[in-house]
Amino acid sequence: MANLHVDWFKNIPSSDKTKKEEMEKTVRNSTIVLQRLQDIIKERDSILVSSMKKEHNFESPVWAHNQAYNLGKLAVYEELLQLLGFLNNK
Repeated sequence: MANLHVDWFKNIPSSDKTKKEEMEKTVRNSTIVLQRLQDIIKERDSILVSSMKKEHNFESPVWAHNQAYNLGKLAVYEELLQLLGFLNNK
């Protein structure tokens, strides 16, 4: 069983083992919803990457701003997928 990302436990005091165990159990028992969320994030990531490659995007005078915005979105998608990484490493 893969370890959960440390961010799942950030708001729980390190001394509270019971709450940490409850959180882990809750997250691990939510795999149907979390797998669907993971799929949605991957779909949005793929759509965004494809749209960023289209030539008409480069014709915009604010292309660099749009590119920076999109790269920020991709970074967030990556962070979310890291949080859900345990789903792939059962």
